[in-house]
Amino acid sequence: MTSDAIRLGRVAAQGRTLMRLPEVIAACGMSRSLIYKMAKDGRFPRPIRVAARLSAWDSEAVRCWIDSRCEEGRAA
Repeated sequence: MTSDAIRLGRVAAQGRTLMRLPEVIAACGMSRSLIYKMAKDGRFPRPIRVAARLSAWDSEAVRCWIDSRCEEGRAA
């Protein structure tokens, strides 16, 4: 993993990427505090600890969460 990949907030692995917080906020439209609260409550994917001071989210987990919200919205 290169430092350039970390700076960009993306690391390719098996067709997935690691998303940094600004990307997660942009993808789901929620605030930072709500993302962390929902992750703590088990209602949103938890971040992955990449390094001592670096966390990121699995893009596939975030995409699945967004898809499930869309399906619930359609069913309501």
